Amino acid sequence: NKDLREMLGVAERNTEFTYAAAEVIGRTLDEWSSVLTIDAGSADGLEKNDSVVTAQGMVGYVSSLTEHSAQVTTILDSNMSAGARLVRTGEIAVAQGDYQLMTDGKLKVSYLSRDADVVVGDTVQTSGSGGLFPKGLGIGTVESIQTESDGMSNYAIIQPLVDISSLTRVYIITETTVTGE
Repeated sequence: NKDLREMLGVAERNTEFTYAAAEVIGRTLDEWSSVLTIDAGSADGLEKNDSVVTAQGMVGYVSSLTEHSAQVTTILDSNMSAGARLVRTGEIAVAQGDYQLMTDGKLKVSYLSRDADVVVGDTVQTSGSGGLFPKGLGIGTVESIQTESDGMSNYAIIQPLVDISSLTRVYIITETTVTGE
């Protein structure tokens, strides 16, 4: 009930989204992938590439589906990438899964300039670029800042807002309505 009340509050604040609810019925969380199976599919209005969220933030996207179930590639999976924005500074980057970080339940934000104003604790959201995820979905918080091996740019290690390993219920954004234009 607590999850449902929290999500109701999110839905009331984000009226441009239409949501479908689903239960997590399976998971593959290993060193090679981070994929959830949910009990909703095309018969429930889901489509490939729909964004999957909780009240806390972004979970991933629908990567494949059948009539009554779907696979969700999570934000930890190395096949996932999304346009990202640091809320405090507006710095634009790319959030992406990483093989080495996946087993620790973390991801990275790449392509930060060497002089980017990024500090531990900064919040990262989707930027809306790339077309897969709408703008403003919470991804996580910066845990540390590292220099890429080429020395030309930095990346940040991100602690997701959502604990992927313990999810039981998710919400799928099935429709986005643009208002105010």
